Amino acid sequence: MEQFVYQNIFDMIPKPEGRKVVDCKWVFKMKLGPDGQVECYKAYLVAKGFSQVEGIDFNETYSSVVGHSTVQTLLALACANGWHIHQMDAKSAFLNRDLKKEIYMKIPLGQNRPKGHVLQLRKALYGLKQTLREWYTKVYEVMVGLEYKVLVVDKCVFTCADANGHLIIVAVYIDDFLFISKSLKFVKSSKSEVSGHFKMKDLGPAK
Repeated sequence: MEQFVYQNIFDMIPKPEGRKVVDCKWVFKMKLGPDGQVECYKAYLVAKGFSQVEGIDFNETYSSVVGHSTVQTLLALACANGWHIHQMDAKSAFLNRDLKKEIYMKIPLGQNRPKGHVLQLRKALYGLKQTLREWYTKVYEVMVGLEYKVLVVDKCVFTCADANGHLIIVAVYIDDFLFISKSLKFVKSSKSEVSGHFKMKDLGPAK
């Protein structure tokens, strides 16, 4: 709990009068690698977003993700032309975005739970109805700020050209990023730029 508060994910405060409090739960998962072996164990604190109140806890919830047909087309083009395809994952992606709404959540099990206190969320926690939208908005702002252009037919595909005329394509599916380009140097520099804004796990060439 102390670590979460330090990271400004939420603050413990007395429960505000007349405000609904969202419940939460822990979710535990095993992440498997390509060979089926366990890579790591993960614990997620997930808000029970179904108890949120529209108009008070959230407004719009829609968020774009790259289409499967778009990914298939990009991979086909890359393979046909011998382009490099690299992959990165954003770590704790949703916690990169500050919440615009005041949302209060019950203190999770296993933590110190002072009577009459709740957590006021500062970040877009897993499970909230607006989390995906908030995360995409953050990604969009960062990519446009890095002078990438958004593909008209798919809002989760970003393109950019370097001084030598090399093109790079970045496709985003929630917290998974694909970097596609003829220039390996451009791929590496693009990954470095994005890593300057988000904590990323570099998975190297896509598998």
